[in-house]
Amino acid sequence: MTAITDPLALGAVALATAFQRRALSTRELIGALERSCRNHRNLNAYISQDFDRLLDANRQGPLQGVPIGIKDNIDTVDLPTSGGTPALKGNRPPRNAPVVERLLAAGALIAGKLNMHELAYGGTNDNLAFGRALNPIDRSRTAGGSSGGSAVAVAAKLAPAALGSDTAGSIRVPAALCGIYGFRPTLGRYPGAGVVPIAPGRDTVGPMARSLDDIILLDGILAGDPRPLPATAAPIRIGIDRARFFKDVSTDIVGVIDRLIDDWRRRGVEFVDVEVSRDLATYQSVTTTIIAYEYIPAFEAYLKSSAPDVSFSDVMAGAASPILRTNLAQRWEDRAAISASDYAAAAGPGLASLRAAYDAVFTSNRLAAILIPATQDVALPFAGDDDVLRGGKAVSSWFYFRNTSHATVLGAPSLAIPAGRDPTGLPVGALLDGRVGCDRDLLATAQFLQLEN
Repeated sequence: MTAITDPLALGAVALATAFQRRALSTRELIGALERSCRNHRNLNAYISQDFDRLLDANRQGPLQGVPIGIKDNIDTVDLPTSGGTPALKGNRPPRNAPVVERLLAAGALIAGKLNMHELAYGGTNDNLAFGRALNPIDRSRTAGGSSGGSAVAVAAKLAPAALGSDTAGSIRVPAALCGIYGFRPTLGRYPGAGVVPIAPGRDTVGPMARSLDDIILLDGILAGDPRPLPATAAPIRIGIDRARFFKDVSTDIVGVIDRLIDDWRRRGVEFVDVEVSRDLATYQSVTTTIIAYEYIPAFEAYLKSSAPDVSFSDVMAGAASPILRTNLAQRWEDRAAISASDYAAAAGPGLASLRAAYDAVFTSNRLAAILIPATQDVALPFAGDDDVLRGGKAVSSWFYFRNTSHATVLGAPSLAIPAGRDPTGLPVGALLDGRVGCDRDLLATAQFLQLEN
């Protein structure tokens, strides 16, 4: 049997196969992982790890022996869950989040808790409490947020895969900026308990990995649906909305996406010009209403369950980021600004109308997916806290979420894929967005396109 010279280069599927064939031992893998994490400590991907505990683990299943990194807003019993904020530093929740339990039941190990933008509320992962997570492609630049540590660990081979969380694009933006895959499932596809929240009507956990096969494996485990994906055959029709999603995108990124389009078109993919949303006023109203109404009650409910000795006031007062402190104070002041009837209208008829219009785009055009540039720009230099340097000026990193937020409002599945590199060698990501509830079809489409490539 061929010796495995670099186990950290293997993804989750390949590692599990190596363990099952006894071509690799847990001690060999964990030893290599510990050395690499020590050598790349300055990337600051992890907040906490316990390698001795990993050596004691012995689990069976489709993820047998595979160490998965966990974003530090997802509850774990064996390691603290800080949410990247001082008030929760060292906090030990009484139980694992259900998504963690599903990974453990499948044989996975917890590689450690990953750095993140404080309270998942920003786009740089310039965490003023635990330090910056640095983009491994260029350490002067952001890895994106809020799941920046997850993207860094996977891209730098400090974990074969990781969990992030996504409310506006916090899985897909870092995945794009670091050149890996990141998947936001349909809202509710995975259990959402035991995660530091922003808004349950938009929050979801999702997997990040260096290969699509690993995303597919993890999706089946997290969703409790390990069946093979449905068959996909040509011709595939993909929608393009240039007016909505290519606006203000850098010319370098547009060039990479256009080359991807040309490549897929040569392989028989049909591209259709579409208009994704005509009702931007309802879109904006739904998103702001849901977050404003849900944020404080959801956060207080989380604290009661997972950190009962900590209050929201403690979190707010202890926030390391001045920008975050201001935002939390505003959320607290506005907590009663949205009435229950306004929320019901937004989360009910308002959201239903947006989903119906979105579904009609797919149905009328017979689409398998919509292709979107993941971000308007590549990874940019840090400018402090939640800002990056763009065009020589410090700007808020929230512009990164412009193209990712549409799927989060709808609760639709969205897959970030590596699309190529810009002329300076920085990663460019693309999104394949699908219909609500059609996650397996979207992943099957991506798999078919990958095979065609």
